[in-house]
Amino acid sequence: MSVCKLCGRRAAVYLPYANLRLCRSHFEEYFVRRIRRTIEKYKMVRRGEKVLVAVSGGKDSVVLLSVLSRIAGDLGISLHGLTIDLGIHGYSDMYVSVAREAYELAGVEYTILRLEDEYGFSIDEVAAQRRRVCAHCGLVKRYVFNRFAWEKGFDAIATGHNLDDLAAAALSSIMRGDPESAYRIKPVLPGGVKLVRRIRPLAFTREKDIKLYACLKSLPIVRGRCPHSRGETLSSFKRAINMLEDMHPSLKYSFARTLYERLPGVVAGDYRLCARCGMPSSGDICGFCRLRERVLGGKGVER
Repeated sequence: MSVCKLCGRRAAVYLPYANLRLCRSHFEEYFVRRIRRTIEKYKMVRRGEKVLVAVSGGKDSVVLLSVLSRIAGDLGISLHGLTIDLGIHGYSDMYVSVAREAYELAGVEYTILRLEDEYGFSIDEVAAQRRRVCAHCGLVKRYVFNRFAWEKGFDAIATGHNLDDLAAAALSSIMRGDPESAYRIKPVLPGGVKLVRRIRPLAFTREKDIKLYACLKSLPIVRGRCPHSRGETLSSFKRAINMLEDMHPSLKYSFARTLYERLPGVVAGDYRLCARCGMPSSGDICGFCRLRERVLGGKGVER
């Protein structure tokens, strides 16, 4: 029988990258401590700051919310959750309900923002025009989270990007011959004028560990996939990294440390303000406003 390295009780978890066997309670402590150390090492937050937690109802964002709610007092920060009802028929109601339950369990105040009420269109309407739904959905979420955080005076936006996500995205960028994109895959993305700092506390946390923590804590998470999803674009890169990690258990961490600490980072302020909405943009008109105008134009409605 394998036993916990810290207490000698029956082990519930084996972490090959650390060659560590832990019981349930010590795994939970280890898991939370790793996230806290990531926050502290990269100076993600300062005492007295207000942090907006982006919650989609998926395992990553729900676990992030749960852990942040446990350590917020020690860190000296306050939390508020935001979930966007994207208007996806048969799916939005489900993940909004899960998010509400997660907020209640964590004891965190929250806002549910309905995209159609606030901006006049839904992701279903984007999909109806046969556009690149996942890419545009990501654009919409980044815009709405940033605008809400800026208007409400938050100091940082916490998202649930985990180690596997960031490693796969970096490998994809490098293999595509676009290393500049990898520069943005960092634990912290700096803020600027109307641009709120983004933090990724799960940047050193493996996807398998997140799933296990959610299971052990019986956290509510969304089951199933968005009907507009065409499959996970980074899945092949995740599989490749997982295959290599089977032979070299600490590979993801080594790759992440190189990515986070040795590659140059983005510089805040390298943007202009959109002529339509006044929010940060790489051009005269931001991508969100262009998308919104096309969708509303297709509806034959002016807003």
